[in-house]
Amino acid sequence: MKTYISSNSRLVNLITFFTFILLVFVSFILIFVESKLGSAAGGIFLAIVLSTTFYFYSQSLIRIQITDKHLILKKNIGRIQIDFSDIEKAVKLKYADIPMTIGSKGFFGFIGQTMDGSGSFVKNRKKMVQIITSDKKYLISCDDREDFMEEINRKIQRYK
Repeated sequence: MKTYISSNSRLVNLITFFTFILLVFVSFILIFVESKLGSAAGGIFLAIVLSTTFYFYSQSLIRIQITDKHLILKKNIGRIQIDFSDIEKAVKLKYADIPMTIGSKGFFGFIGQTMDGSGSFVKNRKKMVQIITSDKKYLISCDDREDFMEEINRKIQRYK
């Protein structure tokens, strides 16, 4: 089994840090300062913020594993397992904005759905790879993209 790490870019680290600080600040104001709304509204907002934060953290990609038969996208909580027989191709993408329909847009990575229907698990837009299967597309990033592309293309050719 070969493992590839997916690290945050500086941009993702900055977006995550400042978004978290902003959300904590707004929650603090709603709970302790704003008396018109009361602490119930602040508590509800805080619960929404914490659950959203937990969701995006749990979906954030930490590593990619290549086994004999599977490509495994290991997230903080859970994983996605893709059979090499289902993969049609892997494409190296250039640095670009990710047009998201729904997702985090930088908070713990670019996590969500893109406009072309890809599931996005990108933490560094300079090292993106798109995995296209027979029924789904995945947008990922890994630190050693060149070696990853060689390895995955070798596996795809074996199972075609």
